[in-house]
Amino acid sequence: MVTHEPKRFAEKVTYISSPGFLDGGNARDKYGFVGGGPSAIITTLGILRPDPVTKEFQLDAWYPFSSIEEIKAATGWDLKVSPDALVVPEPSALELAALRKVDETGALRKA
Repeated sequence: MVTHEPKRFAEKVTYISSPGFLDGGNARDKYGFVGGGPSAIITTLGILRPDPVTKEFQLDAWYPFSSIEEIKAATGWDLKVSPDALVVPEPSALELAALRKVDETGALRKA
């Protein structure tokens, strides 16, 4: 999970440590990368997924404590919102118990 803030979601970067879709479209094929590329970016505010055609990441879902406006303000480019974007449902008691069991240090809990 990545902290969703402008310095981490910049419009342009000076280096790429793990290539995603590079400059979009079929760039992965053009440069010889295998695999389909990333399917999602999970952040502290929501979930971004690539547009099926352009491969530009767009907002697909946000958590109940965040908002589209907050996420767009924390993104260094004009973030598009999927027409199917929705609020992620709150976890059930069983899901919360499972998460707390694996998060022994509490690092994943929102302060």
